[in-house]
Amino acid sequence: MRTPPGYRAFSIVPGLILTLAALGSPRTALAQAPTAGKLFQDGKSAFKLASYRLSLDMFRRLEELVSQPGYDETREKLGPLIAFYRGANHAALGEKETARLEFAAYLESFPAAHLDPAAFPKSVLEVFAAVKEQAGSGEKAARRRPSEESPIAAEYARFRPDPGHPRAADEKWAESALRLLMSRRERAEWDTSPDPERRAEFIAAFWRRRDPNPLTPENELREELERRLAFADARFTIGEKAGSASDRGMVFVLLGPPSYIGQAPLKSQDDSVQAARAAPLRVLSTASRRATVQLVPRDPLSTEVIQGTREFWHYNRDRLPRAVRFSELDLEFTTKKGYGNAVLERDQVALLALEAGATALAPKE
Repeated sequence: MRTPPGYRAFSIVPGLILTLAALGSPRTALAQAPTAGKLFQDGKSAFKLASYRLSLDMFRRLEELVSQPGYDETREKLGPLIAFYRGANHAALGEKETARLEFAAYLESFPAAHLDPAAFPKSVLEVFAAVKEQAGSGEKAARRRPSEESPIAAEYARFRPDPGHPRAADEKWAESALRLLMSRRERAEWDTSPDPERRAEFIAAFWRRRDPNPLTPENELREELERRLAFADARFTIGEKAGSASDRGMVFVLLGPPSYIGQAPLKSQDDSVQAARAAPLRVLSTASRRATVQLVPRDPLSTEVIQGTREFWHYNRDRLPRAVRFSELDLEFTTKKGYGNAVLERDQVALLALEAGATALAPKE
């Protein structure tokens, strides 16, 4: 995805900023090992100076440190990042096969990671891109644009809501995606509107503040958003949860219909938690005079291949609201037992897009 104008690129390694913050916090597990932060920084610094063998040694020592008993939380946080930098060092040294294994381990925890081309050698970028391409090959088929317009966009174009929808004075009105458009003052006012008459007055004022052209008899924005709400209820309702209150309903109301939709099965290897727990366990061995790290294989948590489904919504620029300054947008919804139905993966890009869409519809006060 190209970086939208006006936003600074989030580069290097997702999770790295959070982990570095943890390294400096005495209230985290890393406080147990004051040398872990220094080893991590020394390993990074050696990599930046192109001292790749030295960097590998630093990360080997760091791994040995966090492999000791009592460092479970620290090891869980740093494990993927250690794998990343080992992969980067091996790739820079031309050891592509070893680098591939390390990058694959890292991408199990951060499948959406991308690298800043200015921060890494070309050899690292090429190997990382190849591993990510292979890991995402199944998703690409699901994301591929069809030759015709999205069925959901065509379905919405034909949609005519029930004249009785929405129920303006319904106490559940504010549970829909419209809750994201409320200011704090409006939220407080709604919460203190106990009867249908007061709620009806609130809703009229709510839309009046958002009327794009008060000189016309219609409120075009209200008509469009209420139509989207009705469509969401008709299309995305699952069980007792109204479609307009679901994650897909929220996205549909704020951004409109996507350019196209794709689906793919959620397999065992796509579950980052399960993959991480089933990955070989690195154990510090002291059988010889020199301590070494050995890989101990572990059985997967489940023999299931298909865990659920992943639904991808893609927006081309012409489908995005003007306030959302991306040239294109990809959103992912996950359905899995124990996780939820069509749950939006709330990454940084998704949150920025939804925030921009909601802010553009803020009350004109």
